[in-house]
Amino acid sequence: MNTLSYIVHVMSDVTQKLEEILKEEFAKFDPAALQYLEQLLAENEPAVRKIVQNALDEPISQETDKRLQKPLLPKPYQPRPPP
Repeated sequence: MNTLSYIVHVMSDVTQKLEEILKEEFAKFDPAALQYLEQLLAENEPAVRKIVQNALDEPISQETDKRLQKPLLPKPYQPRPPP
């Protein structure tokens, strides 16, 4: 498998997992709240697209970039006495 095929495969897996997570989370919403969100998005689609695009276009600060480059290491386990 070449690099491009691998990247496409991984992105497909990530997209599928994200869709599953979103479905699970939206299932927890109140139906009236979901209907309101759908209506809000339908009425304001251009504005919503602009907000999302602005968020995606915004550069990542150096502080955040440094934090993201550090691996997330688990903290050492420190047992506590029962309460």
